[in-house]
Amino acid sequence: MRAIRIREKGSGDLGKKYDEVTLTYLPLLALMTMALLGCLMLVGFAVLIIALE
Repeated sequence: MRAIRIREKGSGDLGKKYDEVTLTYLPLLALMTMALLGCLMLVGFAVLIIALE
């Protein structure tokens, strides 16, 4: 949070634009990361089940 505030004061318009982009893409990035982790977990469970059988 501090880094964003400093950048906002330093570059003005560019800082605000950066904030908008961050706010737009951060949830998408988080969702994609969660989806990837979920897939990896599912694959891991499948491999475990196959290995145990």
